[in-house]
Amino acid sequence: MKTCSKCGIDRLISEYTVDTYKLSGLRPICKICDKEYRKGRLSTVMQNRDDMREYLAVYKIEAGCADCGYNAYACALDFDQGGEVLCA
Repeated sequence: MKTCSKCGIDRLISEYTVDTYKLSGLRPICKICDKEYRKGRLSTVMQNRDDMREYLAVYKIEAGCADCGYNAYACALDFDQGGEVLCA
């Protein structure tokens, strides 16, 4: 038996995920708590990704093309990595 550090419930060893970096060879939280944590973390990561995508779209439209000033569609504006002019 091992106590989960998140929920505090004593659970069987089989209810923990293997972690070779830990001295005990197991993660400190049980599989149930780990699943809840990962689900919550995934939604946070997805929200942050969507926020950054929206921020970049607004930034691209506001800044426009450095060479010609085009700013109609954000998807048409990618960051220019080279020194050459790619638009007319």
